[in-house]
Amino acid sequence: MTRISFPHAPELRVPSIKAKTRLYGLDGPTDEIVPVCLRSDMPGQTSANGLTGDPVPPSTGSGGNVTQPRQGSERRTRFSIGRWRHCDRRGCGILHASLSLARMDYAFVPGFGIKELDLVRAVQALRPNTRVLVDPTAVTVSTFVLSLDVLVGLAAIDPAGNLIAGSHGTGEGELYLAMDKSHPSPTIYETLEAVKTSGTIEVLADLGASNPNFRLVGCLIGSDESLPFLRLLKQALKRVNAVSAPRFVHTYQSAPDGSYAFEYMQYAHRITSLRQLTTRDLVVGAFGNVVLHQDLDGSEVPADSWDKWIPPAAALNLKSDKSQQVSFDFPVKISPAAGGQSVLFRNLATFHAIVDHYSFEVELSPLPTGDAALLALVPQALAQEPDFQDNHPYPVFRRHHFKTRQAFIDGFKWKPTVMSSNTVTFTGTRYRYELHIPIMKPGTDELIYNFYPTTGTPIINFTESNQPFKLFGVV
Repeated sequence: MTRISFPHAPELRVPSIKAKTRLYGLDGPTDEIVPVCLRSDMPGQTSANGLTGDPVPPSTGSGGNVTQPRQGSERRTRFSIGRWRHCDRRGCGILHASLSLARMDYAFVPGFGIKELDLVRAVQALRPNTRVLVDPTAVTVSTFVLSLDVLVGLAAIDPAGNLIAGSHGTGEGELYLAMDKSHPSPTIYETLEAVKTSGTIEVLADLGASNPNFRLVGCLIGSDESLPFLRLLKQALKRVNAVSAPRFVHTYQSAPDGSYAFEYMQYAHRITSLRQLTTRDLVVGAFGNVVLHQDLDGSEVPADSWDKWIPPAAALNLKSDKSQQVSFDFPVKISPAAGGQSVLFRNLATFHAIVDHYSFEVELSPLPTGDAALLALVPQALAQEPDFQDNHPYPVFRRHHFKTRQAFIDGFKWKPTVMSSNTVTFTGTRYRYELHIPIMKPGTDELIYNFYPTTGTPIINFTESNQPFKLFGVV
């Protein structure tokens, strides 16, 4: 079984509206490793090739390179089921032969050539009643919505029931999906404020027989703390019935021959520390000093779990200034059996040691001298920022799992760096440790899963309806 990971995006910069203070978003260093919600290869198999790529390959682009069409040029829109349609504002060259007017789901996963996203895209094509946009030049939500509207308006495709968008997400309110050409990835709360004002991602009135739902496929962006993000996304989309996203780490795992895939969720058990925990015993002890819960039933994680789950010291490099990810076996039952599997275990869980940084800049003349005097500016500067206020719908400190602005300040070790006679940069550092553990039916060792074969009928045990398991945030 192969565990795929990708480097964290470069530091996210979020300028504030204050002329004197510029903020930069929380992020790890560019070499940070974070979960990608993908595992390929099943136990007992030897091939390293999973269900990747598209059921119908794209016509242009390779290796994840994306070329935007010239302004006014023809856009080629392709779905994984159905015929080619060459569309521009004048119409489509080829239409469906039959017009059933049934409600159809449409999926959109940009990032061709990125293995984990290719798998997400391929799995969406195995969902019942779903068509997948496989145009590699369609890289924004705006393009997705407008392309569908043209085709639905011309009766080339059926009206939309669910709109599905796949990308990486975080529990800190970051979505690695571009909204429009003026707002590239990552999307944060302030991005949504801008596109709500511009109207560039509004779902048009004739896209669905009634307002469709908008489903995000991406880790943690539907967590309870991230619901303000979803609410604003719903407002920016305007004509949608509901917006949903996973509350947990959203995971796919494929067979090596590409004949089927499992979908499931993982808890993200998290602790943070101002100092680096340099030994396994320190990490185990730190997890043991807090009470963490399994959210489905609210039960506490058993105290002896941390020593069982955290990988052996020989597998860890806890003194490194770089982030680390270590997968480990975690046996779960598959009931009923699917794909010839009644048990999964290889690399189903992951330990993460992550270095977080938060930076912002202050301009002040004259600057005080000495670190103590400079550090006194940290609470003063952040107190001026609108997105650090208690009455903000989604304040920055809550995005990063703090209840108050002061708790956020106390949660980082700050270092001032004087850049010029009137400018100082403050960088806060903390150490974050996470265990991503498969979510099982409460009180059992049975994995909650969906199963998608390339031939045959899928097994669906959870959906955005949250019945019987509340795995999605829905607004």
